[in-house]
Amino acid sequence: QGSQGTESSAHTPLWIVQAMLLNVVYGHNHDDKATNDIAATHSAALVSLAQAAALQRPLKHDSSDINEIQTIDAEGNWNGGIKAESEEQAEWLRWKTMEERKRTLYVIFVLSSLLVACYNQVPVLTNSEVLLDLPCDEEFFAAESAAAFQLKGGVRAANRNRMTFHEALGELLR
Repeated sequence: QGSQGTESSAHTPLWIVQAMLLNVVYGHNHDDKATNDIAATHSAALVSLAQAAALQRPLKHDSSDINEIQTIDAEGNWNGGIKAESEEQAEWLRWKTMEERKRTLYVIFVLSSLLVACYNQVPVLTNSEVLLDLPCDEEFFAAESAAAFQLKGGVRAANRNRMTFHEALGELLR
């Protein structure tokens, strides 16, 4: 089962989860009831896709899931799986990939929470299923290059305020 879970996350790319997320958000914001109903059904499928992509569990910084970095070069050409030119660039791209995965899961969680609060729907993603740290400060994620990221302090600075979701929720409820 352990290897099967790794295989499924390798076959469910993040962009598919993000595309389904956009579909669900659009469906819930449309004024057609049939579209809303389809979006509600797709919410459960969205969480299944997130699980298949292993978004709910933190990845190790050197995980095989993110060692093959897919990049888009300055001209907009897709360079899937090409190794970064420098170790600094590779570190930034690995960190950015992990952060993107984390942020995608949190958007799904917020959407689920809004559907519970606004429409009294059953949550598609519960508090106990989120095992990740909170996203980092926006200034780090918005860095446009490895050099800009390193000028802000790099991975160490981005992780200085790390807090798990459960710690933050506990603090909020206290």
